Amino acid sequence: ELGEVEEVLAGFPGVSRAVVVVRGDAGGVKRLVAYAVVESGAGAGAESGAGVGVDGSVLRGFLARVLPDYMVPSVCVVVDGLPLT
Repeated sequence: ELGEVEEVLAGFPGVSRAVVVVRGDAGGVKRLVAYAVVESGAGAGAESGAGVGVDGSVLRGFLARVLPDYMVPSVCVVVDGLPLT
C-alpha cells in the first residue's frame, strides 16, 4: 500500500518524486511518513492557492481528500532531494 500512497502523492502538481515509509516512535507506535521532492515554483495556481508554495500540510490535505484515512501519512515532509542508494 505504500506504493499506492506514493503514486497518488507523485500525481500532485509539482511533485517530482515521493517516498512513503513506516516509522516507529519511541513508544512503538508506527506511523506513515511521506517525503516529497517539489519542483521550484510549484504551487502557484495549484490546489494550494495562487502564489502559495507547496508545503507538507498542503500535500497531506491533498492526500486526505483522495485516500482513505488509514492511508494518509501522519506527516508529509518536503525535501530538496531523495537518496538514490
